[in-house]
Amino acid sequence: LTTSAVLDTTTALTRLEHDKGFYIRLLKDFSSAARRLTSQITLAARQDDAMQIQAAAHQLKSTAATVGAQELSALCALLEKDARQQPQTLRTRAQLLQPTLERALSAQEEWLRLQPEAGPVSPPQNPRDPSKVLAALKAALLDHDMQSLELCDELMAMCNIEATPELQRLQSAMDAFETEEALRIVDSLLTTHIFKHNKM
Repeated sequence: LTTSAVLDTTTALTRLEHDKGFYIRLLKDFSSAARRLTSQITLAARQDDAMQIQAAAHQLKSTAATVGAQELSALCALLEKDARQQPQTLRTRAQLLQPTLERALSAQEEWLRLQPEAGPVSPPQNPRDPSKVLAALKAALLDHDMQSLELCDELMAMCNIEATPELQRLQSAMDAFETEEALRIVDSLLTTHIFKHNKM
């Protein structure tokens, strides 16, 4: 396989409007999330749990495609399809997942190694109301828009995360690409008194 088939950084950066800093952040977050989802799929295959494989493969397929891990995304698409139509093939195909993931992460590490150190990130020039950022974050999560990570960063920058356990859980869910959990926390935060004010 060519390097671009394993990790197509050119296409991924084009999709992200060449925001290299944001892409680097995505790659770093992707590593732990991909390992977690791969473990879920591997365990589910041993247990012949097609529904769990379909859910985890769908999530890994999307996140892998976002960072340009084309080979991994394609394999996950096959796993997702097999879970619906040919569950008898799942154990065999799932055995390919770990080595495919390792190739993607190896290519990722090599690409990151070649990148210059990024400078400090400037804060937003016109900070918004946290409740508006939270509403925008919910919309981005519902659309599976990767801008949700930037909105989460903006929210954390304007709020006291240490004083708000829900925000800590939100950050963890976002870092792990757990969209449903992040949406649940966002909905909870939108109903709390703390987000009806501009300052926390």
